Parts: sequence; C-alpha cells; structure tokens
Amino acid sequence: MAALRDLEETLRQVEDRLKGELLRAQRVEAERPVVRAPVPEDEPDAQVAPDPAEEAEAAEPAEAAAPVAHVEPGPVEEVETIDAVEPVETAPPVGPAAGPAGPLFAPRLELDVGPFADFGELSSFERELARLPDVVGVYVRRFFGDRAIVEVTAERELPLLGLLGDALPISFAVERVERDSLKITLTGASADPGAT
Repeated sequence: MAALRDLEETLRQVEDRLKGELLRAQRVEAERPVVRAPVPEDEPDAQVAPDPAEEAEAAEPAEAAAPVAHVEPGPVEEVETIDAVEPVETAPPVGPAAGPAGPLFAPRLELDVGPFADFGELSSFERELARLPDVVGVYVRRFFGDRAIVEVTAERELPLLGLLGDALPISFAVERVERDSLKITLTGASADPGAT
C-alpha cells in the first residue's frame, strides 16, 4: 500500500513539473519576437507564408484553458529490455528422415486415415496399428465421415510407411508426409485390414 502511495505522490510531482514546464514554454513562446521575411520588391505577386508562431498563439488560448485530466496510476509492469538482437538462422521445416524402410516419423504422430465404411473397420485398423513393432499406443481422436484422426505413440522413431506396407493386406496412397503427421487413403478391395 505504501508503494502505491509513493507512486501516486511521484505521479503528482511529475504532473506539477509538466504543468510548470508547459506554462514556461508558453511564456517563452509569447515573448519571442516575430520576425517577418522581407518580400522582394521585384516579385509583387509573392505571398508570405503565415508565421507558425502566430498560428500557435491563436490556438493556444483554447488549449491553455483546457483542464489537465488526472490519470490514476495503473499496475506497474516489469519490462524486459533487449540490448541487441542477434540474427537467427532459420532452418527449413523438418520432414521425416529417410531410412532403409522409408522415412522415419516422430515417436508421437497424428495419422489421418480413411475411408472406413463403419466403426468396425476403424477398430480393425486400430488393432493392426497396435501390433506394429515399437508402437505403445494407438488412440482414435476423431472419426468423421469416413476418415479418422489416430494418434500413434511409439518407443522410438518409426519407419511407419514401410511398417504399414508390410502389415496391411491392402494398399494405400500417401497424401501428406510430415515428421509428426501422415495422411493416407486406403485403397484396394477392402478397407478392413483384417479381411483377406
């Protein structure tokens, strides 16, 4: 509470100083002599630009009469300053690293897959994913229309495309490949991985 009172007192002192400086600046401006540039006699049509000091004096009475609003102090925030900004090299987006069985995917990735005729086909596919080597978790996050978003968690990076190609009895088309996400469309006679 004492800190707030100290801040309010400091604010009042600053406001008083500012008012004093404003009045002093107005007095100095009013005492400043007006010097007009001579108009050359050989140019009778030349126009003299208005003196900015005269324009300011005309506007000053209204501004000087305006009351100064009192501003309540707000919360004090600590601001971090930066002395210098060093350039940062930006790397291109990281895609999966290619391995002997295809690109390696992050241990946790999102798989957008489909089409599935029903939830039973999706469940069969989920079981096939869970049987893949080093896979420790398979979670269906969303099932919409005929596609699903499946989160796959593994113990390490996986060559998922190669593993899926070996495990699934049907083919699939790859639509998007990123380090932590993959989108495939199941093709072939059946979208049910358990069907033969």
